[in-house]
Amino acid sequence: MKKGESASAALRDKLLDLISAVGAPGVDLEDALELTRKGLDDAFGGCLARVHRCQPASDNWHGAGSPDITTLCDRLEGSLEVPSEARVLNVQQIDGPAAAEALGSAGFQSVLNLPAIAGGRLVAATQLFLRTPLSDQVVLKLIEILAAQLGHVAARARLQAAVKAAAEYTREMIAEKDEAQSEERFFDARTGLPRTAILSDRLGQAIRRRQRSGRSAFAVLLVHADGLRTVSTTAGSEAVEEILVSTARRLRGLLRPADTVSQDGERFVVVLEGVRAAEDAMIVARRVRELIRRPFPVGSSELHIDPAVGVVFGGPSYDSPEALLRDAEVAADRACEFQPRVQLFNLASAGNQDQTRQLESELAGAIERKDFFLEYQPIVSLPRGWISGLEVFVRWRHPEMGLVPPDVFIPVAAGSPQVAELGYWVINETCEQIRRWQENLAPEAPPPVAINIAGRQLLHSGFPDRVRELLECSGVRGHQVRFDISETDLNKDTAAASGVLDKCLDMGIRVAVDDFSAESSSLTLLHALPVHALKIDGSLVCRSESQYRKWSVARTIVEMARALDIDVIADGIESREQLHHLHDAGCSQAQGYMFSGPVLPIHVEDLIRQGYPLDLRAPRASNVFR
Repeated sequence: MKKGESASAALRDKLLDLISAVGAPGVDLEDALELTRKGLDDAFGGCLARVHRCQPASDNWHGAGSPDITTLCDRLEGSLEVPSEARVLNVQQIDGPAAAEALGSAGFQSVLNLPAIAGGRLVAATQLFLRTPLSDQVVLKLIEILAAQLGHVAARARLQAAVKAAAEYTREMIAEKDEAQSEERFFDARTGLPRTAILSDRLGQAIRRRQRSGRSAFAVLLVHADGLRTVSTTAGSEAVEEILVSTARRLRGLLRPADTVSQDGERFVVVLEGVRAAEDAMIVARRVRELIRRPFPVGSSELHIDPAVGVVFGGPSYDSPEALLRDAEVAADRACEFQPRVQLFNLASAGNQDQTRQLESELAGAIERKDFFLEYQPIVSLPRGWISGLEVFVRWRHPEMGLVPPDVFIPVAAGSPQVAELGYWVINETCEQIRRWQENLAPEAPPPVAINIAGRQLLHSGFPDRVRELLECSGVRGHQVRFDISETDLNKDTAAASGVLDKCLDMGIRVAVDDFSAESSSLTLLHALPVHALKIDGSLVCRSESQYRKWSVARTIVEMARALDIDVIADGIESREQLHHLHDAGCSQAQGYMFSGPVLPIHVEDLIRQGYPLDLRAPRASNVFR
């Protein structure tokens, strides 16, 4: 290794150690800021650090020991803006000519900005002024991750204060709007939940936080309490009121203090703060639905309702509460009419063809600009708990729209001429990442990575040759990747798919059938194609022990696959009961949010080393983790 590369690797190791220290349990914001400024000073071999606290406003300088530097700090006092985003700047790009000139005269060339965000607000920031330019892309990525860690610590440390401040703000808002009005105008008298006026204000705040910081994402759930008319007819209006009050109580118990639950007649609206992706909001929405579906004890009877939930991810395309609630209502109406009863608002299904066409036209440019990035979700071996594989997920960070939900852009990409180019990019990036993991984890080898292959890409001219070329360029062997192909795509042209997959098998690449069901056409695939694994369709991974029929189908698939020497992977595992049922059925691998959602590559190495120690022999009433 060359001297420059050795120094760069040492710098990355120091930054990784610093990221772990800042994000460790028990480290509060003060500790994190102190660790950051000292750690970065050590990592970069001497620099000038500024730690700014917003409330109360104060600047703390580190590394200003010499008279010249002290004088420089005095000149900079009041002339530097507080950074609101993590990035690297040339000194000349600093807002404020006086500050840029002073720093340039003192020999400083670059600036690192590390903001700490809590509740969508900037609470502190660290700036580092370096005498050399910084261009190492890996280091820049680590700087961004460190900024995110500071934000997590800030949010954790300020949660109680934020809740208290929100309550005080609500009271002030009520007083300012109309002191003569009674509180019932803003809160439902039966449930105590905020009404539309407060909901609109909370949505407006969430939109403004997201506009200031792309990381301040949120989601809106709209819950229709279907079945209340039947309850009113059979049990009376008092029973309806009892159900509404109980529903409000259940929602408050499920959600976090920072979230907002509002009521408008027979519908409930939830604002989820700090939601990273649409998939996270869908998980909460499904839990909300299952919670409200539980029986309501009213008098001597148990009454039921069947809620429908519409979900909207608060992306950059939203600039008003009205637009969010409108689209949430559209999604909730679809949930009332179709299965499943939880629906995510989809641009295409909602008729927004203009925006769909815009995304399709921008796919090629997004690949060139490297707007796409990858996350990886672990696949866990049962019952040992070590990570037996990873599944890769592609994400699109649009320069104007922000993070585009996968359920929006994946269908657009699948029908676009760019699907093959995007697919090859994913394969290439995955292979390069496997190579980096090999270097960092040696002598331990990283587990194989599953790549989802669209049907159009699989049958694209020259697909096997291009895959072979990508493998050879990265030095990755075929057995280190697996191709996951949906059952639907394989059934379209089984003969052509078989020929391509045979060539992939010659390279050592294994194949899994994704979203496997139990239809006769599915079973035919197992004989016609070189299949090594089945991924059980999520609809067969039940969330209730009472759904015996679905568990029986899942058990039959597992038994059939074992007889054919085919692995079975259960997707969408969220509960301990699901895990036990699948293990009892003989399922060998599982993945889902019970273990981990998709994460960035930087976090995968720790997951591989730690695994998930499981104790499946423990009584089912206890925690599944040791």
